[in-house]
This record gives sequence, structure tokens and C-alpha cells, in this order.
Amino acid sequence: MCNTKAYIERNGEQELIQDEVDRLEFEGDKIRLTNIYGEELVVQARLQLIDNSEGRIVLIRE
Repeated sequence: MCNTKAYIERNGEQELIQDEVDRLEFEGDKIRLTNIYGEELVVQARLQLIDNSEGRIVLIRE
């Protein structure tokens, strides 16, 4: 998933939250994203879309 960008969707708009995402881990209602530099981000959201052809991950926060 190199060069994959993660976005979070809120109120119909998508915001970039992490670049170069390499790993996703699901922890209950939270998702841990780790990029190729080892930087981690934990968000309370659910997975909406993974599109490898466009290098996009979309999470949705309700």
C-alpha cells in the first residue's frame, strides 16, 4: 500500500489524515494507521473504501 493516502469522511467531505500508509490494524471501533516512516495514528472510525488503483483509503466517522 505504499503511496496510499488515508482520508476521513465527515459530513460528506473528505480530509487527508495520513500519507504513505503501509498498515491498517483494527482495534474494536478504532483503526490504527501506520505509515512507511513508522508514524502511527489511531482514529475512531470505520472503513468505507480501499482503492488500490488510486492509492486511497477512506474511513468514515459518524
